Amino acid sequence: MLKIIEVSGTPFELGLQWGAKARPFIRNGTAFYKKHWRKMTKITWADSAAVLQRTIALTKKYAPATMLELQGVARGSGVAWQDLFIINSFEALERLTTRNKCTSIIARNHKRILLAHNEDWSWADKQWLYVLHARPKNDPAFLCVPYGPWLQTYGINNAGLGFAADSDHSRDARVGIAQTFIGREIMRCRTIAAAKKCITSMPRADGHSYVLVSKKEGVIMETTATKHSVLKIGRKCDTGNYSTFYRKCSLVHTNFLQSVSLQSQMVGARTYSRFRLARVSTRIAEHAAHSKVTFSERSLFSFLADHQ
Repeated sequence: MLKIIEVSGTPFELGLQWGAKARPFIRNGTAFYKKHWRKMTKITWADSAAVLQRTIALTKKYAPATMLELQGVARGSGVAWQDLFIINSFEALERLTTRNKCTSIIARNHKRILLAHNEDWSWADKQWLYVLHARPKNDPAFLCVPYGPWLQTYGINNAGLGFAADSDHSRDARVGIAQTFIGREIMRCRTIAAAKKCITSMPRADGHSYVLVSKKEGVIMETTATKHSVLKIGRKCDTGNYSTFYRKCSLVHTNFLQSVSLQSQMVGARTYSRFRLARVSTRIAEHAAHSKVTFSERSLFSFLADHQ
């Protein structure tokens, strides 16, 4: 059973409690990443620190509360904040690997929207999973499942905003803010519109796909460092016609850019990501053909548990 950690207060106070209560997860995870960093990113730890030096000021400017939380987590855990900054900037550094990672599904279920996500990441991080229940001062409370030295990953806040993301890389990558810090800023938002504004206002380091849901709406904002496009779930399901049902009632995303306007910016063919998208879409179509009903938590779980 995962450990539940509760924190509250101003950004620095929240981070301080977070770091102290998750201390072994953060310290052990940091040691792992530092040991395997060059193998994972194709760049040394020292070179990473040098490359990211210019992004620190940008992150402080555009995500000041998140930087204060990071510094609080560092103080509470006894890990240097610079080390945590480097690890949480991982995806801005490991472009050369263009690895395939996660799968996300948005699905309509009667009067609500469901969000399902597979976090296909480093095998080591499963040792350091825990649940974080945070009550930030002046921001929505949120629930998420971080791991190791990573800040808040994906979750839901009490304004009704759910968030996950799929890694992408783009040809226009630049010096900018890493997606982990943008993700933490998203969880401060109360609506999808506010989250979209947050994403587009950031000087992003690289491409990423942000999966956003509310009670009635579901969108995926695909981004490069300088461009963006939005994919939307249908407004209404046609349960009498399975051939259109799964297309209108669900939206599947993996680690490649689906928007036609962004295709030229994509790095790599992402063959396996395309296969996963096709496989999950096939499972959804089969479900629609046989059940004639909308989706449930159980059906989404079965799609993402498919080992093909």
